[in-house]
Amino acid sequence: MKIHIVVCDDEASAVKLIKERLCTILDPLIQYTCYEFTDPRHVISMAKDTPIDLLLIDIEMPDIKGLDVVKEVRIYNHQLLVLFITNMDMYVYESFKLQPFRFIRKSHMNELNEALSSAVSIIKNNLDIFNVPINLVTHKEVKIHDIIYFESLHNNVKIVLNGDSFVFRSTLKLIEKQLEGKTFVRIHSGFLVNLKYIYLIRGSAVEISFNDNIISLPLSRNRRNNLISEYKRSLR
Repeated sequence: MKIHIVVCDDEASAVKLIKERLCTILDPLIQYTCYEFTDPRHVISMAKDTPIDLLLIDIEMPDIKGLDVVKEVRIYNHQLLVLFITNMDMYVYESFKLQPFRFIRKSHMNELNEALSSAVSIIKNNLDIFNVPINLVTHKEVKIHDIIYFESLHNNVKIVLNGDSFVFRSTLKLIEKQLEGKTFVRIHSGFLVNLKYIYLIRGSAVEISFNDNIISLPLSRNRRNNLISEYKRSLR
């Protein structure tokens, strides 16, 4: 598994420094290709054809701000993890609208070590594959990150993905065991949900958000406390 990382800063010396730290931290953890840019417009062009897993970018740059670059890149890549690296504290709250993974000041580059290690763990999880048994001889590979929830249908299970759904023969109990340690939790005897897509937990329902839609799924009373506990843990 190889991931694509982009470092962008209008100062070549800053790009070099970040790249050196990145290599020191990530070389033992994962295979990756690092692309270095001083012109942020090249990041946008690359994103159209190449999936970027992690973007480390300055905010205040000539011609186009890092914030605007991220807005453009997210059109092509919703799963992109962003680390803003800047001296401009004034942009902290504005950057939150783009849901960055981290905001690191250039005067506190020691924070990059933990940020990169955590980012790699998340990326690895996003790239994990779940094999769906279509029939006795055929399996379909889907990214675990794209699975929104599973629904029990007697002796079959419906899998709902970000953009697709289909039914296959299995049980929620078996799937729950296969996905143990991942971001899934049983909210009802008939539903196993990916915590990443939970929008709201309200009363006896869980609201799921995906593709600009919000749907409501039933929440069992005896599973509510465990769901809240697992949801909080996933946020941490």
